[in-house]
Amino acid sequence: MAQRGGTVTDASCLTRTPVFGVARPRDEAGVRSALAYAEEHDLVVSVGGTQHALGGQASYPGGLVVDMRGLDAVSVDEAGRTATVQAGATWHQVLEAVHPVGLSVATMPSVDVLSVGGTVSVNAHGMDFRAGSLSSTIRSLRVMLADGAVHRVGPDQQPELFEAVVGGYGLFGVVLDVDWSWSRARCTGCAAGSSSTATSRRSSPRRWGVTTRWADLHAPVHVAGQPAAGGDRLHLRADRHRRAGPAAEGAGVGPDEPARP
Repeated sequence: MAQRGGTVTDASCLTRTPVFGVARPRDEAGVRSALAYAEEHDLVVSVGGTQHALGGQASYPGGLVVDMRGLDAVSVDEAGRTATVQAGATWHQVLEAVHPVGLSVATMPSVDVLSVGGTVSVNAHGMDFRAGSLSSTIRSLRVMLADGAVHRVGPDQQPELFEAVVGGYGLFGVVLDVDWSWSRARCTGCAAGSSSTATSRRSSPRRWGVTTRWADLHAPVHVAGQPAAGGDRLHLRADRHRRAGPAAEGAGVGPDEPARP
């Protein structure tokens, strides 16, 4: 446990929420341990990245916050034009990894400080209708359910669970990492793959034919769990994976607060 008691805030720095504590796992085993601890102590779990669900929704009062930013590895397969990105990585980290090898993301949020896990949990979209939402470029992802079991899901692998997790606001489990399919960047005046990290930082969108679609929303954290009997709290349960009633639409939101888009 990285923090016991005290308060946490989100990126707005306008709210303070008293919590049971904060876990900051560095690997998959750490995530599993945090979920097991929450189950044992009957704690509400809020799983977050860069905490851009503004307005206090990012952390549940008295709950356990699982901060995923320690899982931020980005692995790029240049030949296959794919990348595996852990949920705590930001889109800035993704761009810094793919640009030097001449790859371009197909769609992403409007700012690069958001976490990959958060944007997947809301199925963030871009402004260019031809690219669609993030789900159109996901090959597969790994999700840990409340019982600690890890499933690899995708359009052709457990598609029902995949569709629930992507855009499911974390009600069905904790996103661990995502496999993406991306395209070759079109760099004016240089060979593909010849750019350096420094060059990619200096290059303008006009020089690079990089597809950076814009989204008009912030990504809330994803919360693993389900409503309790009263319908106003989200508790981890190993025996339920489906959406459980109207309260699930407001994942991570207090009983008197509206769900953010």
